Amino acid sequence: MGAVPVVGEATAAPEGYVFAYQGSPTWVLVTMTAARRPDAYEVDLTTRDGRKVKLGNMTVQDGRGTWGATIPVAVHDILVLRFHTPGRDLLARFS
Repeated sequence: MGAVPVVGEATAAPEGYVFAYQGSPTWVLVTMTAARRPDAYEVDLTTRDGRKVKLGNMTVQDGRGTWGATIPVAVHDILVLRFHTPGRDLLARFS
């Protein structure tokens, strides 16, 4: 799988990218390169069958941040990775 862009709900310009690896363990790596707001984001994913899985927290400063975690689902089961902070959500939509 290639990189999945992270975008705000009202913008189309990527603020970062998610890279996912299917293996043992399966993991995701996030790089924010142009985040418009510094903050601590809660990271969760939603699967194609509607399950929500909390993954952790990511800090973004000066428009940049890197975060990664192992995930308990297969990459092909991910629908959306969501980065949430009060008043703002960023989304990475897997196709």
